[in-house]
Amino acid sequence: LSLTIAACLAVGADCLGYQNVTGRSMKSIVYDAEDDVAEMSARLNAICYTMQVDFEKVRPQVALLSGKDGRSLSLVKGGPQMSLNMEDFEYLIKAAADPEVAMLAMGPLNSLHELNGSDNIVMAYVMKALNALAGRTNVALLLQHHTSKPQGGMFKGDSQHISQGAEQIFNAGRRTLNLLPPQEDDIKNYAL
Repeated sequence: LSLTIAACLAVGADCLGYQNVTGRSMKSIVYDAEDDVAEMSARLNAICYTMQVDFEKVRPQVALLSGKDGRSLSLVKGGPQMSLNMEDFEYLIKAAADPEVAMLAMGPLNSLHELNGSDNIVMAYVMKALNALAGRTNVALLLQHHTSKPQGGMFKGDSQHISQGAEQIFNAGRRTLNLLPPQEDDIKNYAL
């Protein structure tokens, strides 16, 4: 999802039903703690191919950062007294300082902190810190977050409650988008 949005921003296109009100190319920073840069780049290339846009025009507009083969971010430290990791916050603030940067995408959320993701009190602290980061950088902040394991092998419905962790994660955001496998009705309706 983050790479798709980054590709749309890079070419000034609308995305997922949302209008790109600038109508021009904008930059993105995409941090993934689980994939290396080569994998992220291959996925971005595939997205560009599917969108029928030139990868060579998109790639310079998307900064790919990996916790797997680069700097591993931990924005909130655990322990007896939770605290912000100001070194990592300043790193992201500096990276997003370019006025052409429109989005900072990071994930998965559980890799960005050292706390109990199911605890509402500590996740309120984490989400407040991330909202402050969005304010300091003046960019859209997209957080990727894992879903819980479905009971019976299939997700039922489209709800924020299918994701892991505390309610504060969802209460702090403006939008929740769930990527789900197609259900039987989807398969029939869209000839999948």
